[in-house]
Formats: sequence, C-alpha cells, structure tokens
Amino acid sequence: MKLKKGRDDNSDSNAGKNPAADLIRQKIDQLYDSEPSAIEEQKEIESSGTHSKHQKFIAELSASDESLASIQQKWHEYYQSLPENEKHQVWQEYYEQHSRAKKLAKQKEIEAISLSENPKSASHKHDESAESMADLKHKVLNKVNAGGKLKAKHHVKSIVFALSFASFITLVLFFITNNQRFITPFIQPSQKVAAAPFITDGSSVGPETKIIIPKLNLEANIVIEDFDPADYNATWDILEKGVVMYPNTGVPGEKDRNPVFFGHSSNNIFNHGVAKFVFVRLHELEIGDTYAINYKGTQYVYKVFGRYVVDKTAVEYLDKLPAEYGKVAMSTLITCDPPGTGYKRLILQGEQISPNPSENAAPKALTQNTSTPAEVPSNAPSLLERLFNW
Repeated sequence: MKLKKGRDDNSDSNAGKNPAADLIRQKIDQLYDSEPSAIEEQKEIESSGTHSKHQKFIAELSASDESLASIQQKWHEYYQSLPENEKHQVWQEYYEQHSRAKKLAKQKEIEAISLSENPKSASHKHDESAESMADLKHKVLNKVNAGGKLKAKHHVKSIVFALSFASFITLVLFFITNNQRFITPFIQPSQKVAAAPFITDGSSVGPETKIIIPKLNLEANIVIEDFDPADYNATWDILEKGVVMYPNTGVPGEKDRNPVFFGHSSNNIFNHGVAKFVFVRLHELEIGDTYAINYKGTQYVYKVFGRYVVDKTAVEYLDKLPAEYGKVAMSTLITCDPPGTGYKRLILQGEQISPNPSENAAPKALTQNTSTPAEVPSNAPSLLERLFNW
C-alpha cells in the first residue's frame, strides 16, 4: 500500500505537469486493480511444479465444491486485499507462466517439424524407446519374481539340480563301496607265464615260494607267516602281500597233508596291497587243469579234482585231509565268488602229481591251539567300512 500511496503523493504534487506520465500511471493503477482470471490461475497451478502462497490459495478454492462464480468472487476479494507489491507478484507469476507455455509450444512445434522431415529417425527413436521399455519391464518382472513368487520353471530347475546332485553323490558312494564289481572283469594278473612249462624232472627251482597257473597267466608270491585265522584284521593285512598259506594246514611236500592257499579275487581300489586281484580269474579253472607251487627249491604240480562253491561259513574245507578223498597229498585254493563279492567261496582241490607224492616226507605234527575262524576270510573291508566300522 505504501507503493500506491507514494504514487498518489507523487501524482498530487506533479499533477498537470506531465499529462503523458499521468496517463501511464493511471493505466498501471487500473491494471493492478483487476486480478488475473481464476481459471487462468488454476491452469498456471496445474503446470507449475512449485506453488506460491497465491497459487496455493487458488488451488484450495479449486479443490472445494464451490461454483466457478463463487471461486472467481473469492479470488477477486483475495486479490483486492493484497498489498501492491504482492499484486505485482501475482501478475509476474502469471506472465512467467505464459512465457514458459509459449516456449514449450514453440519447442514442440520445432520437434514436430524435425520429425516430419526425418520420419525414419523418429521411427528408430520410437523403436528404441519401445525396446528400452520392454527391457525395463522384463527386468522389473524378473526382480519381482526373484523377490516374491518364483516361476514354475525355477521350481523345475531346482528339482532337476537336486535330483542330479543326489544321483551324482549316490553314484560316487556306490563306486567307492562297490568298485571291485566293475573293475574285476578288466583285471589280468599277468601276461608272461602262459607258456611257462612245469618242471617235472626233479630239477630244482628258485628259493621263492610262489604259485603258477599257466591257464590264467598267473604267477604270484605266496606269503608264509604265523597269524591267527580268527583275527580278520591280521588276515586282511597278510592278504595284502599276496597269496596266503593258511597256518596249521601243512606244507607242500608232506604226505597226508592239505596246505590251503587263499587269495583275493577282487578288492576295493582304495584299499592297500599289491595282491587285490590275484585270484580274480580262479573261477576259470576246471577239473583236470593244473597249477604248481614252488616251495623251498622244489616245484609241486597239482591237478584239479574237486571244484565247489560253498557258503562263507564252510570252514571245514580248511581241515580236509587227502585220505578223505583217497589221495596221498593235495592242496586247496580258496577265493571269494563271484569275483567282486564276498557272498560265497570258491574251493579248488588239487591232487599232487609231481613229484611222486609217495616220495613226500612224513607229515609234521600240527599245532592244536590255533583257533578256527567262524568264516572263511573274504575281501578286505571297503573305505566306508573302515571309516565307519560298518
């Protein structure tokens, strides 16, 4: 109001001195005496990001249920109550808004002309925009699915992965515990003795104690040590070294004795020892086939006359004597059957045919305090059986 008063005072003092200036002042006063239309102010508010207090006032009026005439009347009263400087502010906001609107319209017109001159570019931009929106939608959907409910394909993938992993672990464990069943058919203990002749003329052989089976290409050391057959751990340790001659069953070259020899037909590849598969092909021997045992410089040749597959508890075959079969001297070979399992035992009995068994030495007395095992020894325990005592 001070501004208006100043103009009035100035007008009074200068009235009539400058008619042109007086006319301009009157026009300005008339301009600020009337406010912008309430409708124009409402449009200004809708297009403006931030609102002044005048714009907030008209916004509140517009949001009310009053009629347009009532809104216009209240806006008029509000405007007339404003001091001169704030009236000027209202008009300044009005002009600024119209200026922005003109610039925006001009910019849109330029863009429209540019698009009409280059429609391919416009189409390309539209395609890029559509593609970007599609990508954005896809990403948003993926995030929503990942953070919320999973798609059916995600469940299927999870199930397939779980089943595949479980199958892999099962196969690994099965191979660890049963690999001998798969490896056994590919084992060939030796390839160098197929044509090795037996010595039947009484000539001496080397001092090594060994077994030779030409039909099987087998030549293996025989381990002779004192151990308790009822102690399975001790028996397995001895069997890791080669074919084992059971204690208290006699030795080759004695009358009325039946030395018993045991060897693995297969064993777990994770177990120790060099004789895991020494008797893997023993089941190929038939009645009438021959094998030889070198003992203390003499080679004793045996001819198979008995072949049996028995339960693992058939320990009586450890104590059989030649007289029960009408023989002078014999030997027995034992291994697990079928190869790769420990369910049964394969028993092969051979009659001594060279040298003449009637020339054998008298038998030495057997030790009577050796305990008898409950089972004929089998393959050594697997890795898991050793770890968990299964």
